[in-house]
Amino acid sequence: MGTEHQTCVCDQCMTRLLIKGCSKIRKHDNGIKEHYIKCPRCKAEYTSFYTNEDIRRMQHRIRKMFALRRNMKKESAVDLYSKKIEAAQTKIQAAMSQLKKEMETPHP
Repeated sequence: MGTEHQTCVCDQCMTRLLIKGCSKIRKHDNGIKEHYIKCPRCKAEYTSFYTNEDIRRMQHRIRKMFALRRNMKKESAVDLYSKKIEAAQTKIQAAMSQLKKEMETPHP
């Protein structure tokens, strides 16, 4: 079974991009990191998401919860961790959306 990676098509030159191969990170002030993909052909950039210290901390907690859930024997414990993970993912999505909105809003 081969591994499949997500692809997209560049709006500028119509090149098919392998997301994993084009992914880059750019650092901004205040510990903010911009995760983006760049077309290897025309160099157009597409921002995927932004993270700050709080978001990266939440991502780390979610990874730990996934690891703990994998080791659970009782179904009730698995369900509890699944609910905690879902709540944390909802919270992180909201934080990432807010940060992206702040970063992409022009400042006068």
